[in-house]
Amino acid sequence: MNVLIVAPEFPPSIGGMEVYAAEIAAAVGKSCRLTILTNVSGRHYSPHPFKFRAKVIKLLTGVAEIDDKTILDAAKSEKAQLVHIMNAGLSTAAKGLKQAGISTVITVHGKDFLRSWVFVSRESIRKGLLCSDRIIAVSSMVRERLFKQGIKRNVAVIPHGTDPSLFRHSRKDKALAESLSIPDGNMVLMTCCRVAKKKNIEAVIRLLPELEGATYIVAGPVSDTQYYRELKELASDLGVSERVIFAGAVEYGKLSKYYNLSDIYIMPSIEPTRGDIESFGIAYLEAASCGKPIIASKYAGAADIIKKHKIGFVVDPRNKNQMLRKVKLLLSNKKLRERMGRNGRKLVVKEYNWKNVARKTLHAYKDAIRKKALGKVSIGHNKI
Repeated sequence: MNVLIVAPEFPPSIGGMEVYAAEIAAAVGKSCRLTILTNVSGRHYSPHPFKFRAKVIKLLTGVAEIDDKTILDAAKSEKAQLVHIMNAGLSTAAKGLKQAGISTVITVHGKDFLRSWVFVSRESIRKGLLCSDRIIAVSSMVRERLFKQGIKRNVAVIPHGTDPSLFRHSRKDKALAESLSIPDGNMVLMTCCRVAKKKNIEAVIRLLPELEGATYIVAGPVSDTQYYRELKELASDLGVSERVIFAGAVEYGKLSKYYNLSDIYIMPSIEPTRGDIESFGIAYLEAASCGKPIIASKYAGAADIIKKHKIGFVVDPRNKNQMLRKVKLLLSNKKLRERMGRNGRKLVVKEYNWKNVARKTLHAYKDAIRKKALGKVSIGHNKI
């Protein structure tokens, strides 16, 4: 099978959508002839630490009409049977691909179809999605948002995964703890994310005055400098600056060491502006794979999974007292932390790993090609 992957966000920058694109590409590349369209302008492209062979073509211009033509031209020149668009903002290319008889699968993450782009309206994105042969929603929450947009056909929920061989439990790295100035004996809360308002980091900082002997690590690059300054000021005003550590961007292969410094993984995401949702939250799975109990926002796409499988607590991120109770309960109950951690690790190994995600994605590819060949459109929206 010849597959063209369109991924505007791809390594070397590492984030949720980039990791998703790279992991799917790595898996697909094992059984398909693969070409990748991505933004490689002005920087050295390297798939490390994701090992796979693929032809890489420059994509982004920011102008939908030019990007659409680039996608169509690449699909034709590479004789692609299927194009997997990994960001709904580029779904406008689906119409031309449909007319050319090329199957299209589009992954939707959240704000990529809930918000207008610079040159692309929400309505144009919606029409593009309706032209696709298969839509992958990364969570049930995203599927429900699609339904509200009138997109109910050809939708499959394929949640994210992680790599249990990379993210696994290990002893705390004392040298790393020392380098971060974490006092011996302190309990550690952690969030792994870009520093942005959606992550609601301030809600965790506000808990610290009532959590004596607890340190909070935020591992991830700063994408909103104003928000970062506000967080630093808040920590100073509350007298907890020494217990809030902004570790900055961490190399993907070293993230496991940071998760293993923590006793609790917490990410109380909100929707600060309409459409800017936590569509899933891969970091929840990475922490769970390392055997850490989770405190998740009820607004996160992974919330239903966390609650169902008892790998942590789901809270209202705007309810300080509720969050504080759950944090204190976990900090004071080692057996509960360990039980939730074991549940999380087993869940990732059994189900929420990239191998399973890739298998389901390849199934979606074959289903899309089969329906194109039959000249039919699926009317179901079953979970694969």
